[in-house]
Amino acid sequence: MDIELERMITANISLDIFAILVTCVPIGYLLINRRYQKKINLYFLGVALSNIFMIIGDIFDWSIQTSTEPWQKVCVNIGGAVFYTASAFVLYFFARYITEYLRLSGRVKKICLYSVVFVCAVQIFFAVISPFTGWIFYASDEGYQRGSLFIISQLVPLFCYLLFTVLIILYHKQLKKREIVFFLLYIFVPLGGGAAQMFTRGIAVVNIGVAFALLFILVNIQFEHEVAIQEQEMEIARREKELAEQRIDIMLSQIQPHFLYNSLGAIAQLCKKDPQTAIEAIQEFSSFL
Repeated sequence: MDIELERMITANISLDIFAILVTCVPIGYLLINRRYQKKINLYFLGVALSNIFMIIGDIFDWSIQTSTEPWQKVCVNIGGAVFYTASAFVLYFFARYITEYLRLSGRVKKICLYSVVFVCAVQIFFAVISPFTGWIFYASDEGYQRGSLFIISQLVPLFCYLLFTVLIILYHKQLKKREIVFFLLYIFVPLGGGAAQMFTRGIAVVNIGVAFALLFILVNIQFEHEVAIQEQEMEIARREKELAEQRIDIMLSQIQPHFLYNSLGAIAQLCKKDPQTAIEAIQEFSSFL
């Protein structure tokens, strides 16, 4: 192994480890106070966790440059399968996240999600069987190698990211400029890095780019989104409290005349039968009012 290749491998592994650390920031935030219990946060957590598994698979690839031993080939195959499977889950969870963020519903939401699920299922299928068929990747004595159907692993994310871009364009009026910028950043960083790595195996910028894009979305979009949701929930709670108080006031206004009428009627009867008891009743009634 020449010095230049060794330096490139060291740089890529270091970038991957740093990308894992960066991705742990949004994961930690979502786990604190169980923020992941909200549906949109759960999808964001799914993106972050899948991204970590994808990076781990990439580390396997860069760590084993020669696989002359059977165990080395097994590690390369496991790493490749994990990488491509996890990348499909990244796309799936981001599709759920962005459709939830844009509040899509009905036919549009179904078409988008069904399309993403289908293409991601195709990638997962080929990722799982590639260690046996070598279609997307395979392990040779020189380590990880791209298979004859490697293009599938590039067309699937290309389709998904183009779909996400179309959604952002169609629903841009629902988004602020800052939200559009960071969503597009998350989309085009992997596209650009993937296109570069498709033709050459140099410095891997995709994983670290995605990690930072996730962090930017968390800081610039997710925080603000959660604050807006909290304000909406507080406003709804305030209105519900006001409505409950109004209902109580209406009920009291209906009850009090009946109570007053019944009390006066009872005192009138006591005045005829037992004047002393009537006096005591009037005193208690006066203290109540």
